[in-house]
Amino acid sequence: MNPYFNDKIINLVLSNEKYKQYTSTIISAILDLPYRDVYDNLRYESNRINDNVNYKYSYVDNMYSLKDNVINIEINYNYSDLAVNKNMRYMCHLILRQVKPGDKDIYKPVIQININNYDYFGKNKFIYKSNVREEKYNVKRNDLFEIYDINMEYLNKLSYNKVSGMKESKLERLLYVFVCEDMSKIRKLYRGDSMMEQLTDDLYHINEDGILCYDYDEFHRREQRELGMKEGLKMGLEQGIEQGIEQGIEQGLEQGRKETIRILQSLGKNLEEISDSMGISIDEVERLMKDSKNV
Repeated sequence: MNPYFNDKIINLVLSNEKYKQYTSTIISAILDLPYRDVYDNLRYESNRINDNVNYKYSYVDNMYSLKDNVINIEINYNYSDLAVNKNMRYMCHLILRQVKPGDKDIYKPVIQININNYDYFGKNKFIYKSNVREEKYNVKRNDLFEIYDINMEYLNKLSYNKVSGMKESKLERLLYVFVCEDMSKIRKLYRGDSMMEQLTDDLYHINEDGILCYDYDEFHRREQRELGMKEGLKMGLEQGIEQGIEQGIEQGLEQGRKETIRILQSLGKNLEEISDSMGISIDEVERLMKDSKNV
């Protein structure tokens, strides 16, 4: 398994303006838009989508504005009902949050991009595009949203030779760094491409240093529980599922939060920004920072 195909690592890249050229190139390839138009107009937005701290799933993975569009890129490593429902909630909320009471009823279209470690529709295609259409006549209902599902499972099955023969701007080639397990092939593929060479070097050091985590605790806990239950039922093992899942999650939760803070600090975030990004209190952030220093 490629160590870089990790939702935490990919989100770290897509949320950092240091890699704006790479993010813009990906969005340009997915939406079939001129790269320069995307790069010049792409703006990073706060990933918080609700001002109410008690609102469930208040944070998206990566949110941007692009001219008159809102773009959200979600990384989905495991297929689960929870992940599917979460992504739909995000998309609907990104529409509803735009107009406050008394405002004009004008919406910016929402573009949801899901980078999936599985084939969502099972049709063996790399990219799927969805919107709301009338069933019989296949007429598009409105332009409020579009969904793009990227099938990384498909990409993982492509041969290196096929990918290496593609143009540098092809989405398959751009994302191949997250599925190819042979570092020598990755180096060879991106030789002479300054953007990808820099990204590859940074990914190596990120992984080498163990800086992998910024977590959404409740979501991952519930997702792992769902996946564990399904796997256990398949095997006919119902006893001990809950205990095993909870034990594994709790062991890594504290360390994951500490690593998250370390990443955000390295990106120049202050206490308040770290607290807001992680959805925990400033006192809790300070406690975790103090614990890390005492280790």
